[in-house]
Amino acid sequence: MSFSPTHVVSGGASAWNDPDGTGPPAVTLEPGTEVAANDPIGGWVYVTLANGWSGWVDAARITPLGGAPAEAGAGAGGLVPASVGQRFGARLIDVLFFLVAMFVVGIVFGGAFAEDTDPDPNEVRYEIENPLTAIAIGTTGWFLYEAIPVGVAGRTPGKRIIGLRVVGTDGGLPGMGRATRRWALPASGNLVPFFGWAWTLVVLLSPTWSPNGRGWHDRVSDTLVVRAT
Repeated sequence: MSFSPTHVVSGGASAWNDPDGTGPPAVTLEPGTEVAANDPIGGWVYVTLANGWSGWVDAARITPLGGAPAEAGAGAGGLVPASVGQRFGARLIDVLFFLVAMFVVGIVFGGAFAEDTDPDPNEVRYEIENPLTAIAIGTTGWFLYEAIPVGVAGRTPGKRIIGLRVVGTDGGLPGMGRATRRWALPASGNLVPFFGWAWTLVVLLSPTWSPNGRGWHDRVSDTLVVRAT
């Protein structure tokens, strides 16, 4: 893919691998360095250099080729990161919707995965005796509910209701690769008996203490949650 610069670094700029500015910068860009930049996200802009390296710089440190300095924050066409409260609200709605969906699936298809354990021949009580079957069903359902909608449309039902969407660091749709990585980190808790739920909870709560509100699952998948426009 050919390099098509859109901006130039004015006065030099530090660049990071994540849009938070914590820790030492990954590289320092010299004044006059040409970059290909995406829309600003919360005062940061994702840039690509001619050598293929990509990272985040302060949006105010770059200038459009032949134009004025880029605006920090939402700016023209910019993206605003979702607040922790908005993300929590969307997650709560998704959990409720998912539980209802799995309840309906259990009613409709329960006989295919469970056995009738009621001793009374006139009564039916389905139970899944193999816990691995229950884990597999729940994990598959979670993937269908979250990973596919995020990869294809950038939104789960909960995010759509709250007005949020997931984007890649390039500002576009995550695609199934990034959406699957994003889903897999918290879902990996299902592989740990008894205590896996704690890992899942920690991952989902990680935006509350992470710089710029990005959770561990956001970082591992190179995604961000922003307000839908």
